[in-house]
Amino acid sequence: MTTSPPGPPPPRSPRPTRTRTYVDAAATAVLSIALLVLVWWAFILGGMLQMMTGHCHDECNLDLALFGTVFAWGGIVVALVMAGIGVFRAHRRGNWMFPWPIGAALLIVVTWFVGLFIVDTAVS
Repeated sequence: MTTSPPGPPPPRSPRPTRTRTYVDAAATAVLSIALLVLVWWAFILGGMLQMMTGHCHDECNLDLALFGTVFAWGGIVVALVMAGIGVFRAHRRGNWMFPWPIGAALLIVVTWFVGLFIVDTAVS
């Protein structure tokens, strides 16, 4: 009995990818626009955090108040970068894209309120 020489292994079947729907794309677009509106409001209100120091003379810690404002604005920047990279990578990999703007919005809200707490601690 003769045996044939071993050949190359059979090709592997391609890895199944998730297909996104139009609903995912539409939800991502709507949530991204809502995120931009939230960014605008958080940026404006973050600048107004410094107005809480208007009644201060010598009793307030102005460096801590400035840190609170920068913390709130830094959260905005980190959230925008996170959302942009996350949506891009999810699109390239075929995953859902809409959770990234939601996560960025949550990050903005949390960092803004932490910044508000820091400023409030500095002026009281």
